[in-house]
Amino acid sequence: MSNQVFICKDGFINHVYEGDQTYEIVMHDVEKIILLSREFRDNNKPVKVLVDYTNIGTADAGARKAGGDAIKILIDYDKIALFGTKAWHTLMANLIILATGRSAIVKVFETRTEAINWLNK
Repeated sequence: MSNQVFICKDGFINHVYEGDQTYEIVMHDVEKIILLSREFRDNNKPVKVLVDYTNIGTADAGARKAGGDAIKILIDYDKIALFGTKAWHTLMANLIILATGRSAIVKVFETRTEAINWLNK
């Protein structure tokens, strides 16, 4: 199964990772997120992204680079919450978030519920 990008019932842009990731796969998803974020802004809605890592496979160096690029490219968002990460992905995600200087608006959580609660604040 491939990654999914859609508007979930909670009203967030939902990005679900499925399987192994490369730079190309991640950046393809980023393009979809950008289109949805523009739609949200056009309708005067906040742009909040919920990222599900539950079923992610391996992420090569390119995919990790794409994660950092995505945070910088997606400049028009209010919050991004990640959840379901394995220990390695949590470490990498937090390093990427710190390196991009966006730690106030991009956070990693253990559960979907915690992520949604933070997005709703």
